Amino acid sequence: MLDIAIQNNITLTIFSKEQAEILSNKSKRITSKANIHIKIDTGFNRLGFKINESLPSTIYYIYNLPNINVEGIFSHLALKDIESDYEQFNKFNKLLDKIKCIDIPIKHICDSIGMVSYKDFHMNMVRVGASLYGYNSRKSIMNLKPAMTFKSKFAQIKTIKKGEGISYDYSYIADKEMKIGTVLCGYSDGIPRSLSNKGYVYVNGKRANILGKICMDQCIVDLTDIKDVSMDSEVIFYGNGGPKLLDVANLADTNRNELLSIVSRRVARVYIKDKKIYKILDYLS
Repeated sequence: MLDIAIQNNITLTIFSKEQAEILSNKSKRITSKANIHIKIDTGFNRLGFKINESLPSTIYYIYNLPNINVEGIFSHLALKDIESDYEQFNKFNKLLDKIKCIDIPIKHICDSIGMVSYKDFHMNMVRVGASLYGYNSRKSIMNLKPAMTFKSKFAQIKTIKKGEGISYDYSYIADKEMKIGTVLCGYSDGIPRSLSNKGYVYVNGKRANILGKICMDQCIVDLTDIKDVSMDSEVIFYGNGGPKLLDVANLADTNRNELLSIVSRRVARVYIKDKKIYKILDYLS
């Protein structure tokens, strides 16, 4: 995989001398330099070089390895509070001062939240993530709009009698005659199972509660009080015309980013441009 990344000029993150040496040796065989960004741990304690007295010499060593192009150096904010964010930023800048005799073109520390929270942290680059989907949990002057709608269709619509159970373990028992719809979407597609018996979708602009446990490939919703439902009706889990993503995330006891990132490959992606379908990517077709 590293060979493929080097050959295709893909920038790689490194956070150890050993990683840099491996890339240098591989690049020599491929006769192409490896572009790298050096990750610094300023307190997030996920990945990165810990800052200590020997770190500047380690960075010099990596910088001078053959067949390595140190394109950037970066860190990541924990975003606990303003005080700790500035503490991390200052730690990073102090390190940069100690290695200013070498030319590393790109320095960065901000993700989407840091980008809108701290204009003085922007440095040479920001790493935009959730904002690409139109979301940011901090106030922003950017006019962001949700870019993704998750929707599905019905596999079946039917009526059940009072006292009948729904889905695994009969965790929902009908308290009256009900019209229900089985939706072609489940936890294998990216709808959290934790929404069982408490989540909801929108059908024809109306709320339809999720009934029973969400299955791998389907879930069941209450259509009793929704008029004019047909097999062609759209079922919207979140996004335009449906529940707000934040509300769904709160019900699932998670955050918006997790919901956006767990949508599986088997869910077709329909791209819209100028209000028209621009492209459809369906990995199962």
